Parts: sequence; C-alpha cells; structure tokens
Amino acid sequence: MTYLLDRSNRGGKKPALFILAIFFFVVIFFWPTIQPFIYKTVEPVTRRTFELLGGVHILPEFIGLYFSSRAVLQQEHELMQSHIEALENQIVEQDLRLRELSLLFVDATTTKQSYPLPIIASSLAQDVTRVYSTLILSKGFSEGVEEGGKVYLRGRQIVCFIKDVYARTSQCELFSSFSKTVEGVTASSSVNVTLEGRGGHYIANIVRGTNIYIGEKILLREDQSFVLGEVVEVFDNDQDTSWHILIRGAYNPSASSLYYIQKAF
Repeated sequence: MTYLLDRSNRGGKKPALFILAIFFFVVIFFWPTIQPFIYKTVEPVTRRTFELLGGVHILPEFIGLYFSSRAVLQQEHELMQSHIEALENQIVEQDLRLRELSLLFVDATTTKQSYPLPIIASSLAQDVTRVYSTLILSKGFSEGVEEGGKVYLRGRQIVCFIKDVYARTSQCELFSSFSKTVEGVTASSSVNVTLEGRGGHYIANIVRGTNIYIGEKILLREDQSFVLGEVVEVFDNDQDTSWHILIRGAYNPSASSLYYIQKAF
C-alpha cells in the first residue's frame, strides 16, 4: 500500500516538471516578444511595492506627529519659540558689538549716525494688577540705563519710558497704560493729537473733518522718529462735534520681544 502511494506521488511530479520546462523554453525563445509586456505590467507594481516598503519607517514619526496630545505640541511650540528668541538675542547683541568695534576704526568727524547704539533688554515681568501698565526689564544702571530713557521695538515702535532704575533691572511705564496721556502727531499732515492710554491701545478725539485716515501712523510729538501706533478705526457720530479714533501699537505684552533702550545723546 505504501509503495503504490509513493509511486503515484512520483508520477504526479512529472507533469509539473514538464510544464515548468515548457514554460522556461517558451520564455527563452519568445523573450524579445514578451519582454515589453512583462516590463509594462510588472515594473509599476514592483516600483510601487518598494515605495510602500520604503515608507514604512516613517510610521512612528507619523503617529507621533498626528496623534500627540495638544499639551505636548503646545509645549514643543513654546520651547521652539524660546530657542528662536534666545538665538535672536545673541545675533542682535553680536551685531551691536561689531558696530561698536567698527566705530573705533572710523574717524569720528566723518561718522554719521542718526541714533546712539541702544541697550538690548528683555522683559522679566509685567504688572498684572493694572492692565498693560509697567514692565520690568533685564538691564539696569550698571549697563548704562537712565531714568527717562525711551524703550522701543523694531521699527522705532515706542513702548514705554524708564521710570525707575536699579542695579541690574529697571522699571518701564507704558505710554499706553490706562488713563495715561501722550502727545502725538499725524505722519501725513502733522496734526497734533492727544492720545489717552486704554491698556494696550490709545483713543483720541479730533475735530471733525481733520485729514486723517485708517492706517495712518501716529508719531511721538517730542521725537517724531518714534511711532506711537497706527489708526485702526475712526468713529464718526453726527451728533458729536469731534471724531473719536482708535490707535493700536505694534506692541503685544503677552509675546516675548526684544526691547531697545535709547541712550542719552
């Protein structure tokens, strides 16, 4: 019984080997004919398969990116912002040092400089008891900070003035602090405007028909190289004798920024 079963199994292998041999010879003799068809069919499938296999290694990164918690992503974003801010501080301070060194090799009588080199500072704290009132800056009288010095952002956007100076820190009072007034002037027509702080922005009253428009810059009257803010709204009430305007500055106290303290001439 075992012998007959083994014989039948051996007999079943011969047709399979015969078919494989025929297939092999057909492929060999007709290869030039069937080659374009095989390449056209197999090559796209093979390329797509290897592409899919090559993309498997990005699955952990994909899962970590799209399935991370919001808290983790927010923390990573804050760390990145802090790192960018630190690098920006280093670049600005190095640039100022290079400018200071370059002045040593230039004749003072031929050097034309509109503004003295500023002191670079950062914000340590802000007054939370009153809306946008004061800031504590990271530089004090040991770095040359003096009372009354003007503090501004890039673009000469004025922020505050130095109120109190300590050894390593200084207190700065915002021009836009609540109920504080500051004198400004329009950039286009030099119209005098009295701005009243409203905690981060200003309001002002002007005579009806005054040449003023949305988007116009309002400059600090005593030093018109500084920008107080930009007109964002003009309220026209027919029952009132004046227009009410809203001025918003570029300063956002909730965001970290570099502060430039102007030295005395």
